Amino acid sequence: MKTFKKALALSLTLSTLPLTATTQASDMIVRQYQNARMMGMGGLKLTTGLYDENFTGNPARVTANPSWRLTLAEVTSEVGNGVIDNATTIAESASGGTEGLLEGLSDTVGTPNYLRFGTTLLGLYVPMENWSWAFGVQQFATADINVRSNYQFTSRVIADAGASFTLGRKFMENKELSIGATVHAKYRVSTSEELNEGFGLIDYIKGEELSLQDAGGEGGQIDFDLGATYILPFHPWDLQVQTAATINNLLGGTYQQFSVDALGTGATPIAQPRTLGAGIAVTKPELWKFKGTTVAFEVSDIGNNANASPFRWVHLGAETNLSVIALRAGLNQGYWTAGLGLDLKLLRLDYASYGEEVGLVMGTQENRVHAIRFAMGW
Repeated sequence: MKTFKKALALSLTLSTLPLTATTQASDMIVRQYQNARMMGMGGLKLTTGLYDENFTGNPARVTANPSWRLTLAEVTSEVGNGVIDNATTIAESASGGTEGLLEGLSDTVGTPNYLRFGTTLLGLYVPMENWSWAFGVQQFATADINVRSNYQFTSRVIADAGASFTLGRKFMENKELSIGATVHAKYRVSTSEELNEGFGLIDYIKGEELSLQDAGGEGGQIDFDLGATYILPFHPWDLQVQTAATINNLLGGTYQQFSVDALGTGATPIAQPRTLGAGIAVTKPELWKFKGTTVAFEVSDIGNNANASPFRWVHLGAETNLSVIALRAGLNQGYWTAGLGLDLKLLRLDYASYGEEVGLVMGTQENRVHAIRFAMGW
């Protein structure tokens, strides 16, 4: 919470500077959770999700977890190229206090400053013949602070924490159909959409001010995800073809069901809209020395992409396994992705590089991100 309040205070300070007229803010899609495995495969999660990905992807995939697992701690971190390129400039400027820091940030014009950190604690996954279930406590925090081309500061900071329980069941004679549901209890603190849109010179001249109430809000909710997968009954060339469909945040993700008023503002945070998704995956269990080779195509975040190009829904990717090593590649919103995984049973490590669209139209600006996931457990 201290980290978030510091980030919120910085965002508010930046946004109240007398700058030039309003320009387009960062419009990257806000996702509750993502990790290096799914992003290495182009953002796939509905047809390929396993373990912690069940909680915010497709709950029906809980029946596809290959074995039981107890995750004691899983840590995911992401950093954009903008932060890496600007780290020295910002660090040196920070020694000059707030004014020096602002001056340093002004030198990062045109590049997104994006950070993300998340954990899954005490994740328990129990697959069975018909029924399967999973439980986990997750949290994540993202910071997306940008200096636009007209030197206007915009920012979006979001922190979530909560628990999820997923239950799934297989149906039909050969278990082709799986249906699942997840219930979430989550609490969110975030900056407001007004900060993401920016606060410029015109607002300043008009005498408008950003109060803490304008700057951010908090709240909690209980919400639900529903999902299904269906494995086609024919297997040409020993291929398994699977389809999937989901609806996430069934109640609308408003975060207005309860509040502890941690910020003292009475304001609500950024909502997490109801979203739809669908996909198809083709898997070859054995391919030379490789196992579980999968190629998939998905459209997701339908409903969480207001006024933007539908091409931002598109995800295409592949994964294959050679002993304890996983190789991944794909396209996320038209930008290339690549990833590598190492599974040593008690210790798992994943890395991915992926691109995300900053603007509303494909090809506006890429945010290139490096993601790492580290997990311990049985």
